[in-house]
Amino acid sequence: MKLQIVCLLGFHALVGCSADGGAPTQNTTPLDESRGSVEHATTAAATKFSNLPADICSTPGTKDFNVAAGTSAMLGDEVPCDAIVSQGDGLHDICVYKFSKVTVAGFLALQGASRPDPFSSPPPSTRAVAIVATTSFTVEGAGAIHAQGDGERNGAGAPDGSGGGGYLTGSGAGHVTEGAPGGRGGAPGAAYGPTSGAQLVGGSGGGEGHDGFDRGGEGGRGGGAVQIASCGTLHLAGSIAASGGDGWSGGSKSGAGASGGGGGGSGGTVVVEAAEVTGSGRLSAIGGNGGLGGCVVGPGGTFDGCGPAGAGGTGARAPQAGGPGTVTGSGYAGGDGGGGGSIGRVVINVAASCGGTPAITSDPPATIGTLPN
Repeated sequence: MKLQIVCLLGFHALVGCSADGGAPTQNTTPLDESRGSVEHATTAAATKFSNLPADICSTPGTKDFNVAAGTSAMLGDEVPCDAIVSQGDGLHDICVYKFSKVTVAGFLALQGASRPDPFSSPPPSTRAVAIVATTSFTVEGAGAIHAQGDGERNGAGAPDGSGGGGYLTGSGAGHVTEGAPGGRGGAPGAAYGPTSGAQLVGGSGGGEGHDGFDRGGEGGRGGGAVQIASCGTLHLAGSIAASGGDGWSGGSKSGAGASGGGGGGSGGTVVVEAAEVTGSGRLSAIGGNGGLGGCVVGPGGTFDGCGPAGAGGTGARAPQAGGPGTVTGSGYAGGDGGGGGSIGRVVINVAASCGGTPAITSDPPATIGTLPN
C-alpha cells in the first residue's frame, strides 16, 4: 500500500485543523522573517503525541543524533533512556530518547533483550522505544531503523520469551491475527493487543520445533514496538521495520527422525507521528516465516522428508501453516515445517491529512489518523 501524507508546516505556510475540528485550514500569509522562528517554535510546542507526555515538544532537545551513511548505531536495551514512560494496562514501558535533530543515513538498531534460555526464569525484560526530534527527523534513502526480531534478540518492546507460538508444534506467533500452525497442526499463537490506536505493543516469538525427544528449530523472535516522532518535520526516504523474525530450521539427522522447524515471530508495531510527514520510504511490521523442517540424511548425503516452512503474514496474505515432514525410504520421518507469524500494526498520525501523490509504502497497510489534541 502506498500513501502520501503532506501537511505544509513551516515559516511561510502553516496547516492545522479548524477550531471546530473541521477541514484543515492553511495560513499562507507570509511571516515576518524576524518572527518566523518564534512562530514556528510556538507551533511545534503545541504538537502532542500518543503515549508520550503532552509537553514533550515545549522544550528543545539538547543534542543532535546522527547515523552517517555506511555506519551503524544502537538504541534500547543497555543505552540509558532520557525518560521512561508507562503505558499502563500491563504493557511494556517506553524508553524515550529526545533529540533536537535526528538524521539516519546508515543503520539504526532498536534492540530488545537478548534471546532468553527457555528454561531460565525470569527472562530478560525489554522496553518499547520512542525517538523524538524537536526540530526535524530525517531517514535518508539508504537509512534504516530496525526494530525487528532476529536470531539473537527480540525487537525492543516485544514480550519477554517466546510466549506466542505452540512449544511442541513450531506454530507461528499471533498478534493482529492468530499465527499459523506447524506441520502437525496444534495450537497457533493467539491474537492479542489493541486493534486500533497507537499503543506500542511488540510481536511475540514463535514456538520451538521438536521431535518428541530433542529440541528443534528455535522460534523466530517477535518484532519490536517503535514510535518515531517529530515536533516539526519528518521526512522518510528510507525504511522503518518492526517485523517478526524467521523461525530456525529443524536439525537434520541420519538414522533417526528429524526435528521440526521453529514458528515465525509476529510483527510488532510502528508508530510515526509528526506535524508534517513526507517522503517515499517504507514501513513494515510483517510476520516472520516458519523454519524448514529438518531432513533425514540418507546414503550418499541425500536430504529427504523435510517439511515445508509456512510463510509469514503480510498485508496481502494470512500466515501460512507449515507442512508435515514425510517418511523416507529409510523409514524415518523428516521434521515438520514451522508455521508463519502474524502481522503487526503500522500507524501514521499527522496534524492534518492532505492530498498528494502516493509515496510511502506500508505493509501491512497503515492506519492513518491525526495527532492528539
